[in-house]
Amino acid sequence: MCIAVPQPDTIFLRPTASEPLPHGLEAVAHRCRRIEFEGSGGTDEQLRRFVSPRTESIQIFQNGVTGECLAFARDCPRLSSVETIGVTLTSGSLSALLNHPSLDELDIQVNARELEALPELSQPSSLQRLIIDLNYWPFPTARDHSALVDGPSEKVVPVPSSPPAQFVWLKQCEQLREVTVRSMDPIPFLEAVGTHLQGVERINAGCQDVAILSVLGRWPRLRHLSLEGFNVNDDMIGKIVAHCSGLSTLEIDEYSSSQVAISPDGLRMLKALSGLKRLRLGRCLLNHAHMKAIAELRQIEELSFEDDSIDNVAIEPLSELPNLRRISLKRTRVSGSRFRDIQGDWDEWRPWRN
Repeated sequence: MCIAVPQPDTIFLRPTASEPLPHGLEAVAHRCRRIEFEGSGGTDEQLRRFVSPRTESIQIFQNGVTGECLAFARDCPRLSSVETIGVTLTSGSLSALLNHPSLDELDIQVNARELEALPELSQPSSLQRLIIDLNYWPFPTARDHSALVDGPSEKVVPVPSSPPAQFVWLKQCEQLREVTVRSMDPIPFLEAVGTHLQGVERINAGCQDVAILSVLGRWPRLRHLSLEGFNVNDDMIGKIVAHCSGLSTLEIDEYSSSQVAISPDGLRMLKALSGLKRLRLGRCLLNHAHMKAIAELRQIEELSFEDDSIDNVAIEPLSELPNLRRISLKRTRVSGSRFRDIQGDWDEWRPWRN
């Protein structure tokens, strides 16, 4: 009698110094589509042993591997998704991933200067979604010799280096549709995305530099804008309207609602975005007056709120929206309303992400 045994989909590998990985796991891992590799005892060599031509997805979490741990990526022809958390990738891994013929999603931490200096890719990239933490440290340093007049000093100062290559590898990323960038200074990278690709369709940004909006204003392809932690006020809403007139989706998520200062009149400015269909406002201190202003955005089809200041009474003006077909009320105080039939989770209906 022949018994069919289902193939495992994911294997979790967590080596530590006191508990190394047992022998025989390689054969199991080679049958899996996804590998999750974490633990202080991980090494580049171990990771290389466990992946196979069958591997489609790799996640590395706070591991003992080096920044070159994925330099073998081209040996995995089915690889489509890579995520690294707590591992800063360096040039060998970056080149292998960006030159991979089937990789379409990349979520990584990297030194911005190293990424900036990568050469052009050897072939067109299949990358469609890029999530990137840009770290500008460590800077090249040298002793501040002027301080030696008064004795030894450990003060270090940045040393000018040769001009970087300005992210020229982006030229071959013509399929790139979505960029999420986290950085103290994301503007140089976003300017390069605009220069080489005329921008992308969706940008998720988490900084507080409003100058980013003028950069995005030069992206003719931009349709979906997500801002996190910008402490948005009416002036910034005005800049969004002025610079990003082609938006169909706007998401604003704040870290601390005490810093938000959007007035109802500020929200009314969004009427100028005639193509705006989807609006998400998280932790923005909204009240009944804000809802009345949103009810004037007749073009809106989908809404999402995360704000415990919103209750059944505050939300009633939205019944005036003629085209509303979806609404997410997560973390509000709305207990039941006429919107019950169209409620749902915002994250589950993002067709622009597919």
